[in-house]
Amino acid sequence: MPGPRRTEIYVQLTPDEEQDGTIVRLIVVRWPAGPVKAALLRLGLRRVGADLEDSLARLTDLAAVG
Repeated sequence: MPGPRRTEIYVQLTPDEEQDGTIVRLIVVRWPAGPVKAALLRLGLRRVGADLEDSLARLTDLAAVG
């Protein structure tokens, strides 16, 4: 099974003056090889997004303690 035809990954950093911190946004753009791959990719990326949200929340908690 061929993988994605093309993948681009961007990291966007934006100052958050309200919280005296930085907003980090990870943007993944993928062009899958077909409709079935597209559906599987969407499901997988949702899981990755949820894991990243959890990780960022833990990092925020650790930074507040430190």
